[in-house]
Amino acid sequence: MKIVRELLKRGAGMDIADECGCTPIYTAADKGHVEIVRELLNHGAGMDVKNKYVWIPIDSAVKEGHVEIF
Repeated sequence: MKIVRELLKRGAGMDIADECGCTPIYTAADKGHVEIVRELLNHGAGMDVKNKYVWIPIDSAVKEGHVEIF
């Protein structure tokens, strides 16, 4: 978590996507990292950004059984 905060403090791009169109919040939700999702949301990360499979972060969190994310 400390690393995430430092990256955000230094201006890391929250809405930069990988080759599948997944942003950091999408990956954090998919892996069940609740604190990172909250931190990204607090810094204005987009929750409605779809990846190339037309999934949004909440879809992936639920699919993976991480309902505590939202």
